Amino acid sequence: MRLPWAVALLLLLGLRYLIWRVTDTLNLVSPLAATISVLALLAEVLLLGSGFLELLFSLWLPRPASRDRPAMQASGALPESPLRRPGQQASGQSTCTLPDVPLPPSALPGAEPLLAVDVLIPTYGEPAALIQACLQACLALDHPRLQVWLLDDSGREELRLLCRQLGVRYLSRDDRRHAKAGNLNHALPHLQGELLAVFDADVLPLRAFLQRTVPLFRDPAVGFVQTPQTYRNADPVMRNLALERWLMPDEESFYRWIEPCREAVGAVVCAGTSFVMRREALLAVGGFETGTPSEDLATGIRITAAGYRNRYLPEKLSAGLAPFTAAAMARQRCRWASGTLQVLRTGANPLTIPGLNPLQRLAYLEGIVHWSMVLPQLLLALMPLSLGVLGVAPIRLSGEGLLLQALPFIAAQLLLIRWLSAHSRTALLPELYRWIFLLPLVWAVLLTLLGRPQRFRVTPKALATGRRSSPARRLLLPLLALLSLQLVSLLNLLRPALGVALAPLSTATL
Repeated sequence: MRLPWAVALLLLLGLRYLIWRVTDTLNLVSPLAATISVLALLAEVLLLGSGFLELLFSLWLPRPASRDRPAMQASGALPESPLRRPGQQASGQSTCTLPDVPLPPSALPGAEPLLAVDVLIPTYGEPAALIQACLQACLALDHPRLQVWLLDDSGREELRLLCRQLGVRYLSRDDRRHAKAGNLNHALPHLQGELLAVFDADVLPLRAFLQRTVPLFRDPAVGFVQTPQTYRNADPVMRNLALERWLMPDEESFYRWIEPCREAVGAVVCAGTSFVMRREALLAVGGFETGTPSEDLATGIRITAAGYRNRYLPEKLSAGLAPFTAAAMARQRCRWASGTLQVLRTGANPLTIPGLNPLQRLAYLEGIVHWSMVLPQLLLALMPLSLGVLGVAPIRLSGEGLLLQALPFIAAQLLLIRWLSAHSRTALLPELYRWIFLLPLVWAVLLTLLGRPQRFRVTPKALATGRRSSPARRLLLPLLALLSLQLVSLLNLLRPALGVALAPLSTATL
């Protein structure tokens, strides 16, 4: 439950903190000190502004009473998904009950014949055993009008034979342009169902997946329905730290907090898998967007701009595989960051595409620009070097200011953020992921902003045969370099006690 008073409290404390930072903490004693101090302030303003927008979007969420279970049962809502049983755990990851979404009267079963669904599984190099498990799970979906398609961009004969054996339609293409988007678009002329569902090759949907999603399309204004992505295995960060029983995976905050807020303002994000889409709506916008690897986000924006009212169903109805290594997870995050920022260079740019209202534009834009926030994060991470290496304090602090201005804002975040985010995150957990993936993400973002996005690469769904999982040098060395600089800074601060200097200090006045 998110109450307006809690959002207002955080916003007021945050505004009070920023006023204090501007009026009392800037170090303006020299040009160098002023430059560093203002840069630190701007970095904080950007990061806090992004967080404040998320808080504001949460004010549009419906009142909790509209989602309580008695009202749903009285309205004849569909039965609860087995993945949402209270206390249930899967693969060592903690779960908690997610709220149901009331179905409109026109969406209740039995009103008219169910719509036909084409289930699309795009694949490019995943292990055959993994694909077979996905195909079998899709064939087991409880829906009377169903056709499963395997879209094979690797052209493997063994998969063609497997599809023939299982009774699955098989498609491949010689021209592999535009990666996943091109693969999906190649299948569109062959489809006949009113709806299409898309699953990545590692995803296993529950039998009830279509029972829960298809009835929502009885409302002709619905263009697509997105469900949460969840994983059967712990991500490498949680697994290596043995925290998977205590902390929620990083993606939970998106599906428990951000995506419901996006739906509340009419800006549902299509997440690339475990979604159902109206084929008519997709064809109306020209198919899946090919100008960015984030074809899901861009296509969802186009469908929203075309006038469709899309839905987010917060029920865990499918499960995939998280990356097995930190290096693979870093590659995945960098692809997301690069692809999302590239949306700004397509016709789906939320600033320029016609058909969106101002709130939808702001919501989609914040989600895109969010990835560039790694730049101010890096800047703040380097600020201690200013004092330890250059001898310049980036901010002027007093005990009274810390106690009366900074501490209330920090304490409010620590106490309220878990509650506001539906218990999906704490104020400190995101810092763990930011530190591990910060430098690769900064590199990916900079290259994309300079017009040189990284080449699209599929996230590995299995460890290489004969190889042991070990830290990747490309991920570990930048972190070690940053930590080494911080160590030099710390030792320089201790220089008077040590009686030595490890790096030249600036003569700028603190």
